[in-house]
Amino acid sequence: MRMRVQLRAALTILVAALVSAIGLFSFVSQGRFAPSGVDGIATMLSELLGRFFGLGGIRAGYLSALLNLPLLAIAWFVLRRRYVLYTVSYMLLLSGFTALLTLIKFPVYPVTSELDRFLAAIIGGFAQGITGMMLRIGGSAGGVDVIASMIQKRRQSDNIETVIAALSYAIAIFSFCVWGDINAVIFSFVAIFTAEKTTAKMLRDSRRAIRFEIIAPKTVSEEIKKTILFELRRGGTVIDAKGLFLGEEKELIVCLVHYRQFSEFMVKISKYPSVFLTYSEVLGIRGNFDWTLDRERAEDVKMRLARTEPPET
Repeated sequence: MRMRVQLRAALTILVAALVSAIGLFSFVSQGRFAPSGVDGIATMLSELLGRFFGLGGIRAGYLSALLNLPLLAIAWFVLRRRYVLYTVSYMLLLSGFTALLTLIKFPVYPVTSELDRFLAAIIGGFAQGITGMMLRIGGSAGGVDVIASMIQKRRQSDNIETVIAALSYAIAIFSFCVWGDINAVIFSFVAIFTAEKTTAKMLRDSRRAIRFEIIAPKTVSEEIKKTILFELRRGGTVIDAKGLFLGEEKELIVCLVHYRQFSEFMVKISKYPSVFLTYSEVLGIRGNFDWTLDRERAEDVKMRLARTEPPET
């Protein structure tokens, strides 16, 4: 199992680095966007050093490495060491793939108009957002991702893709002070926004659902449980509850329902006006309730519920 996890991580790093390298080489570099992230800081430093101190020979790539080193050193102690190893592996592969694309003269997206720049921003941002798969395995793409990961560790409520985007936006805005190109900043915003949404999508679990919490009087809770079990074919959890105002006995039924069943569920529950219902989005699920593999328990539940039904009069 451990070997399988490591192989999956290695493949993820390889794919993320390759896609990101193609996006940077073929689209981002051609679109001439305002730089963002740590690479953007390095690019601006290179420009300012050349402009004011005559040190224009210092390449932005070297400055980017110098800026990433202290960040990774801090992350080594603040975050997991695996995080740093994965991140360093990604950065080395990204550099290698970028050099290889240059060597083989990989085709680039021809940018001849503002529309071309806009399309390059979207495609380049999407390629950068794919690096969200690095966050899923416990690594990152380096740069502002490292800073965002450390911030998110201290503030768990913050979405990491939002933190990354906020830092990138700030750097892109500052770049206007260096180059004074407002169009470059706008197209950079397009790329950052696309990358943020793509990363958010990558971080969402494919098994999403709607979580329902139903507070029902015990007079109707049995019917609701039958509906969930035998009509929607879903499981749930039942918790004894008591009304705060009158102290009446109730039951809290917690149930996860697939998105496709949302409308059906709402229609069925609307038959019970005495229930109080809340629902929210669930980003991921662990575990399973498989009706077809649990027939014995299903029959047992049917019998148990049948015993609770009032006799016909």
